[in-house]
Amino acid sequence: MKSTQEKWFERLREMAKQVVKDHSVDVKKIDPADITKLINDIQVFQVELEIQNDELRTSLDELEKSRTRFSRLFDMAPAGYIILDESGIILDVNQTMMDMLHKHRDDLMRKPFSRFIAPDDQGIFLARFTAFYKNPADKTMEIRLINGSSSIFHARLEGRFIPLETYSGKPDIDQFCLIVTDITETKNSENELKNYAYILNERNKELHCLYSISRLTNDPANLIDDIIEDTITLLANAMQYPDNACGRIKYKNREYATQYFKETEWKQSSDIVVNDEIIGCVDIYYVKKMPIIHDSPFLEEERALIHSVAMRLGQTIARKQAEKKLREQKKRLEGIIEGTNIGTWEWNVQTGETVFNDKWAQIIGYNLEELEPVTIKTWQAHAHPGDFKKSGELLKQHFVGELPYYDCECRMKHKDGHWVEVHDRGKVITWTSDGSPLMMFGTHQDITQRKQAEQQEKQTRRYLETILQTTADGFWVLDTQGILIDVNEAYCSMTGYKKEQLIGMSIGDLDNIESPEMTAERIERIVANGYEFFEAWHRRRDDSIFPVEVSTTWLPIDGGRLVCFGRDITERKQAEARILHLEKEESLGRMAGAVAHHYNNLLTVVMGNLDIALIDLPEDCEPAESLTHAMEAALRASKLGSMMLAYLGQTNAPRKRLDLSRACKGFLPALRADMLSHISLKADLQETGPVITANARQLQQILEFLITNAWEAMGDQTGSVFLGIRRVCSTEIATAHRYPIDFQPGKTDYVCMEVTDTGAGIPENDIDKIFEPFYSTKFTGRGLGLPVALGAVKAHSGCMAVTTRPGRGTRVMVFLPVTDKTDQALPDKRETDEM
Repeated sequence: MKSTQEKWFERLREMAKQVVKDHSVDVKKIDPADITKLINDIQVFQVELEIQNDELRTSLDELEKSRTRFSRLFDMAPAGYIILDESGIILDVNQTMMDMLHKHRDDLMRKPFSRFIAPDDQGIFLARFTAFYKNPADKTMEIRLINGSSSIFHARLEGRFIPLETYSGKPDIDQFCLIVTDITETKNSENELKNYAYILNERNKELHCLYSISRLTNDPANLIDDIIEDTITLLANAMQYPDNACGRIKYKNREYATQYFKETEWKQSSDIVVNDEIIGCVDIYYVKKMPIIHDSPFLEEERALIHSVAMRLGQTIARKQAEKKLREQKKRLEGIIEGTNIGTWEWNVQTGETVFNDKWAQIIGYNLEELEPVTIKTWQAHAHPGDFKKSGELLKQHFVGELPYYDCECRMKHKDGHWVEVHDRGKVITWTSDGSPLMMFGTHQDITQRKQAEQQEKQTRRYLETILQTTADGFWVLDTQGILIDVNEAYCSMTGYKKEQLIGMSIGDLDNIESPEMTAERIERIVANGYEFFEAWHRRRDDSIFPVEVSTTWLPIDGGRLVCFGRDITERKQAEARILHLEKEESLGRMAGAVAHHYNNLLTVVMGNLDIALIDLPEDCEPAESLTHAMEAALRASKLGSMMLAYLGQTNAPRKRLDLSRACKGFLPALRADMLSHISLKADLQETGPVITANARQLQQILEFLITNAWEAMGDQTGSVFLGIRRVCSTEIATAHRYPIDFQPGKTDYVCMEVTDTGAGIPENDIDKIFEPFYSTKFTGRGLGLPVALGAVKAHSGCMAVTTRPGRGTRVMVFLPVTDKTDQALPDKRETDEM
């Protein structure tokens, strides 16, 4: 590619050729001498031209270098340069401008400059460009430009004309150069400065408002009404748009509003709260729509200001109310001091100056004039020496802030020589600048009679506590809600609880029979009558129950107290029940045994004759059918007789060693088949064992009676029956509600076969009746199941025990002695078939 210099020389040669052609000469007509001279001149001129050409080449090289430097300076200038024609078309552009616009040179050349101006500013540029182009001197233009990434930036435009000359030195048309400077950061700084100035002005208004309101509220001479009226005006003027703001304060069913107040939809409000109670509110309105900031036309700072003013008003109102109460309390205090006849004192701790009232002197038998001059030494002279140390320590603790008050009971010597018990109380009210106590105020109260009464009361209390703690009877105190507030050690021993565990418990947690409603009725009855004597069942910590004989007295002290004495009558109840049961059992046994044997003998005759009669009659005749029904009834009657003998334990059924768990597993399918669908039977049985000596049929019969009785007790309610087997030692056999009553466990281990249901439970008074023949809560004709089961258990040298709680189900436990041998046995085939 040819350089500019080479191109220039070629152009110069072409021009010279053209000149020679235009001035051609006929050589034949020229004199040879002239030709020789001309040739010489031409040679000289050629040498000169060569010299000039060398100089010209040197100049062109320098010019090319200068042009290159200028081009680089043009491209790398810190400002953007754009060459435009008078129509605003881009003729040239430097690299800085291309970087500003994020465009390549080809994207800019011959394009209208207005295409790269933000739409909102294009009209401004086009309107001003003509004038700007004609006379750009001392003119600038600020517009927004769009770069290739669609980002807008601010730019300042300055215009310059660039004069161009031809090689002949004649002037050419000047080109218009637009100098572009990015002023985005400057603009942002200016905007931020304006925002800061605006915000500062708003905060200044708010501070002025708060300062003015603070002066109003701190002036003790200002009334609440005056403070509120001035506050709402100050607050409205502190808003962002004060000319369009109005306000109102509601307080005590009154309204305090600014001039030209008007309710609008543009509202900001804050409650006035005093002692956690809303007593009014502060409302600020804009009378016309303002620019929305977030969700309202109010600034966050304005909201905070309104809230702060509402809080300050609440604090001021609370303080004013407190000051009013303080004045009233001061008057009342003066009346109380005068009415209660209490001695008062004022003590300057630093100087020792002391002021007493007349009553202070009268407490120790003096007139105030007799004690003058009065100082702290006056008190020291009459105080008991033994109380100085205690008083001094309490004063020191109060002075250093460890005690809020000085509170000391001390002795003062009376004029006639005896000692007066005095309650001395005080508090430092003012302090010196270095934090030392200055003025202290207090009272003296004669408590001699109270101390004597307290001493007497202590002696009486110790006497009564000794009696209550040493008595064998239980003692407890209830409040009107049935909550234990005191117990003695005897009742703790009865129940198995510690004293701290019983305190706070409800009597309903201990009483096994009464419902909360019954307990409340009993308390009302005792309060009305003053006294009641009754029997109850209480529950121990281990969930066992015991009978207790209770005498309760109502005392109308401390809001009402029930003082109760209780005696454990378990042994008495057991003895009474044992005697009654044994007498009943002996009588019933004699009668039932005789009746059952005669009954069976008579049935044998009846059944024999029926059998003979049936042999002689055809099977399909009517008499045969009647006799068959009669035979079935006789068989059932015979079974009833057998059950009566079983109840009496007068059966001779064979017994063999039996694996109890495996036997019970064999009974389960038949037991489940008889149960209703809404009641489930669950079992927790070992793989094998324990081994007992028993009759399998009687064992199955015991389970049938217990499980049937359990699920029938639940009626239509959904529930479950649980069968469990475990091995226990003889000491673990329950003693409460154990049957037969005269049962005494042996030294061997026992198997506990328990049946538990989720039914309604059995009332405490009915537990002892469930093993009586024909006692039933279901319907007539039932009631032999549990008595027969007990008879079978008794025949196996075992016993039964019952635990129940109303609403929480019943648990019946059968205890049978375990066979001493450890090897396990299964029911033989004959016993299984019999089952």
